[in-house]
Formats: sequence, C-alpha cells, structure tokens
Amino acid sequence: MVENADPVFVPETQVLTPKGPAKAGSLMGGASIFGFAGPARPAILPVVRTRVRSHRAPVVRVLTEQGYKLTVTPDHLFFVQLKAARVFYDLFLVHREGLGFVLSMGNGQLRDLTESTILYERQREGAPSVSEKLWLLSTHRSLPQATYVEQLLSIRYGLPVYALDPRLRRQGLSDELLVRLLKEVDTSARAARLLRDAHLSESLPHFRRKLLSAQDQARMHYLDGLFYEPLGPQKGLMSSAGFRHVLRIIPLGDGVRFDRDRIRYLGPGEPRTEVFDKPDQLDQRLAAHARDAFADPHRRITLPLRKPFFIWPASYLREGMILPTFDGARFHEEAIKQVTLVDYAGDVLELDLNGGGQVLAGGILVSAVGEPAMTAPAPAA
Repeated sequence: MVENADPVFVPETQVLTPKGPAKAGSLMGGASIFGFAGPARPAILPVVRTRVRSHRAPVVRVLTEQGYKLTVTPDHLFFVQLKAARVFYDLFLVHREGLGFVLSMGNGQLRDLTESTILYERQREGAPSVSEKLWLLSTHRSLPQATYVEQLLSIRYGLPVYALDPRLRRQGLSDELLVRLLKEVDTSARAARLLRDAHLSESLPHFRRKLLSAQDQARMHYLDGLFYEPLGPQKGLMSSAGFRHVLRIIPLGDGVRFDRDRIRYLGPGEPRTEVFDKPDQLDQRLAAHARDAFADPHRRITLPLRKPFFIWPASYLREGMILPTFDGARFHEEAIKQVTLVDYAGDVLELDLNGGGQVLAGGILVSAVGEPAMTAPAPAA
C-alpha cells in the first residue's frame, strides 16, 4: 500500500475554503483551505502548491447516512470510531502469530471497542501467550450474505474458516484442531494476496488481540498516545481552549482490566504520563517505545466530539463505522452507509499544505498528513 504525506483527492472533491466550498481541482498555489490544528482550533491552511497526476488504480468512495460523499485513494487517512451494534456481521482475516491466517466471522465483536485497538485476555493457566492480528474485510447486515462472502473468499484464496464468534461456528472445529490445520497448510502467500487485493497492509491490522500468560501479563504495558488532548472546557468550535499531546504508560499486570470502552484500575496507582508540545515529539516517543517487546504503542486523536478516534486509511473503512463531519457550524458523528472500492482512470490532485492539521473534504474531516499513522508498531513477543 502506497503511503502519501499529502492529501490526495479526485479534482471534483469539495473542500471548505474561507470563501466557501470549492472544488479541489480549482485550487492554485497561494489559495487557502479550512481545517483544524487541534480539537477546537480553526485553522486556515495555505496551499503551497497543487500537483495533478494520472491515477489508474482503485479509489475508495465513502457515503455517509446523511449524504456526505468523498472519493480518495485507498491510503488516505480518516478518523474513525466503531458503532456498538450487533446488526452487523463482520468478516475478519485473522493472523495467529507463528501459525498462519484464517477467515473468521463475528457478530458485533470489537464493534464496541473505543479504548484501544489492542485486546488483552488472560490465557488459561500454564498456556503460552498468543498474539493475533485482525483485519475487518467486509460488513454485512445478514448472516446469509456474510456466509456467502466468507465461503467465496475461502474458495478464492484457499483459506480455512474459523468463526471469531463461538455462536457462529458451524464446522465443530476445536481450537486445538485449528492449530493442527494451520501447521499443515501454509496460508501466508494466500493471505498476502487477499490483503493486497483489499488494499490492506500486513503491518497495519485493524486490531491486535493478545492472550497473555500470567508471566507476560505482569510484564506488558500499554502505551496510549493521545494527540490533541484538550485543556479546560470546550464551549464550542471557536473555543480558545488549548491542547496538549499525551503519552500514558499503563502497566497491565493484575492492576488493570480493559472493560469494553474503558480501562478499569483494580488497585492503587496511576499510569505514568508524559506531555509533549508538538505531535512529532509524541510520534518519536511512541517509535522509541515500539522497540520494547513488552510495550504496545497505540495512536489516537481527540476531536471536538465525545470519544477519541482511531486513525485508519480509507481502505479500512466499513459500513456502520463513525466519521466526524462538519455542517459549517459544528461537528457531528456520522455513520458510514457505504464504502466502495472501484477502479479509476483519471487525474488525482495532491495538495501540498503549509501547517498540517486536518482537512475538511466533502464535509468529512480527514488527515492532512499520512506517514506517521501508517507506521505500525512492532508486535510484542
């Protein structure tokens, strides 16, 4: 998957300028567009230059429930929340470290996750730690449709099936037999082809799941890198409240549990906190921690809405996920209605901006910088 540091749009994309909406293709160097450099700080971002290039590859079309539309290249970064709902049947690709890949189905699993993209569970007594990566391949509103796509991908790519949700397991395959199956069949090349076709990166899963032994759980710590944490009350979009960038180092052990959308502390003590003035300082600190085999770095961003957002590429978006949209006065949480990966042959526009921050395009807030969030943390041993 290609990584771009600048926002890339089709020329027809509507961006918000100080003079009102304008097509991205009409912008010239010296123009300005409206964006945000913090949770409640409006920013006018000067356009240093525009570059038009030919693009003959798939693009991602995003449509929200209220009709906001945006077409971008698959690697363009969005700010995303998950909607807690069991109306969706999600099809996952799961990589079990040291074994291989399997297709897996869930009914609402991970949909209520807002605290961390990393899931921890205590492994049964005496069992070794197990690490998994999960990619959400597709979302469906009915079990028959989800089952059809699951079987289609299983046949097309030669991957075994094992449901993430125990209620959906049909084949009677135990976890022990799944391990035996993955030892017999080399699934790596088959999964790599599926990930490539879906414009997903093997180094950047949607989620990481860890079943930890008691020994490893006592040594692991979770690193919550939170960009643009607000300081003081936010009275509205034009609030003058400041912000900071925060790294919280949270030891797991027996003193903490991840309970749906919050971290619960079972004993005394608080996480260690580091504060930074600039986002690149937090990025550098997270990168340094990523070299620790018992640290799980995680990046989130706070916007003027209720909960922090994940930072994911457009190709990672699925129906029912939540995006931040802007109606000209304030932000809203907007559910995705449809995500389509379509072939495209035409021009795309790269905007070289001065100031970074976030950009409003098609009424949706997207990232103006892509490279840091596309860098995946090193997996824990």
